[in-house]
Amino acid sequence: MFYLGPGPLEEDLVDYGQPPGYMLRMRAELRAYLNQLNRVHPPPGDARFDLLWEESDFGFDGARQDCRYGEVVAVFDTERMAEVEWAVNAEQCPCLRWDERAIEELSEAGFPPCKSELRASGKRSPD
Repeated sequence: MFYLGPGPLEEDLVDYGQPPGYMLRMRAELRAYLNQLNRVHPPPGDARFDLLWEESDFGFDGARQDCRYGEVVAVFDTERMAEVEWAVNAEQCPCLRWDERAIEELSEAGFPPCKSELRASGKRSPD
């Protein structure tokens, strides 16, 4: 399994524990990133992108659910060369920016990227 992070490398993602709505926004970003990776790097065989939740050492408001963070991971069989090559490619060629569909998904979930993120990616703000 390879850890691919919570979202595209050059995007301004939600900060851990940032209220309000930290968990909701993080879930929307993770789902949009997972879907984008599936578009960019379609998995072969039984390989897949999945979400992995981890407990954090840092508490937030004393609520257990807010002590978690997520990452997208590539899950694959190390005995199948096509799956290994796919996972290595996904890790070495990550998404740097949200694609158009991911921006739509985030907007539909109520978390559109801020205008500075859109300018950097060359997209227009949904008005």
